[in-house]
Amino acid sequence: MSSKGGKRNASSQRNQSQGLHIELDPRILAALQRESDARGGRQERRILEEALTVYLGLKVLLQANGLASLAEAVSSVKGYPRYSRMVE
Repeated sequence: MSSKGGKRNASSQRNQSQGLHIELDPRILAALQRESDARGGRQERRILEEALTVYLGLKVLLQANGLASLAEAVSSVKGYPRYSRMVE
């Protein structure tokens, strides 16, 4: 939440210690399972599940802290190039 002067209210922000829990939709898990079975690799499916979970968790965390996207969060880091070709 924003307060006077555009400053953020720290009490409304999530941080790492609050523990964010994301569950993937069962349809996504089923599609990953089918793709994994077709390719014959279970490790690949596990890696994709973890990557999706981390990505969605970051999106929720950023939105809770008032940032619109991962690109906006990265561009706000001091010393990061202003114009980059980051792909979400």
